[in-house]
Amino acid sequence: MARELEIDGLDAVAVQIVALDGDDIVATCRLRFDGNVCKMERMAVESGHRGSGVGAELLAGAEGEARRRGATEVQLKAQLRARAFYERSGYAASSEEIVLDAAIEHVQMRKSLL
Repeated sequence: MARELEIDGLDAVAVQIVALDGDDIVATCRLRFDGNVCKMERMAVESGHRGSGVGAELLAGAEGEARRRGATEVQLKAQLRARAFYERSGYAASSEEIVLDAAIEHVQMRKSLL
């Protein structure tokens, strides 16, 4: 994705979560909070680490941090190709409406942390 599409000025108010392989960042996401809702955004896993479980570990860690900060629900926009990944972790589509983000099809998903 083009860098200018990634820069939105919200990183300073977000919690950054990363997964490391030694000193290298191999996966990341950010969390933003709105009351008891955690918005998980920008999840990415280095291509060479996909399928290794690091994404699921990052997701679990992000959910743990969301709980620690008082969130009772996580919301995200999943790329359609990653929908099954999130469903395996308990997320469900909150709408079947497909939204375009950076010209990539996404679906809104959510998971209760209660």
